[in-house]
Amino acid sequence: MDLIVLDRFDVGPEAEGRWLDWYQAERLPRWRALGGFTAARDYRRLEGGGPSHLALIACRDDPGTAAAVQAMVWGGHGTAGAPNGVSDASTSAYVPFWERQAPGHGGGTAFAGPIQTVILNIFGEKEKEITAWYEEKHIPELLEYPGLQWARRHQRLAGGMHYLTLYHFAEEAAVRGYMKSDIVRAAQADRQRYNPWMTILEHTAYAPIADVL
Repeated sequence: MDLIVLDRFDVGPEAEGRWLDWYQAERLPRWRALGGFTAARDYRRLEGGGPSHLALIACRDDPGTAAAVQAMVWGGHGTAGAPNGVSDASTSAYVPFWERQAPGHGGGTAFAGPIQTVILNIFGEKEKEITAWYEEKHIPELLEYPGLQWARRHQRLAGGMHYLTLYHFAEEAAVRGYMKSDIVRAAQADRQRYNPWMTILEHTAYAPIADVL
């Protein structure tokens, strides 16, 4: 499993093409120059409260690459040089530590389709209990939804909140239906038992808009 970087922006409705051109010409080469770079993909928000656009950078999970990624994140590049209509950049990096595929899904865990990002914090004495519930009950129940292919958990390396969960879907219709589904509403209600020890800061669905680079 690769460590990942979330390079996030708010992009105005008329600026998406300019953002893509700028990102791939100016910002992506900095990540590609890392010795551990493996892939990148650009996304547009479908639903949820996160930034409008996201570049997901994948890098090898080894100590040398992790140190280089940390330096890149903490160095900060903001939106310097970005075209008009692009603002509010934030960058964070996460290390994977757990994943599960949906029953019957044999297609691996490549980033090929839409994703949902869930950013959360877990606090205090119930962290071990919450982690067991999250990995043994919550995520397996969600993975029963048709079209949800796999889930992966990550821990913060640099920037951002403590934990990130990525969910990967077969197609855009699947993630749109999932966000409004009974299975998600039931899971959200079940999660209330862990307030205030577990806080969901953001859950956002994204669709890819550029090929893996």
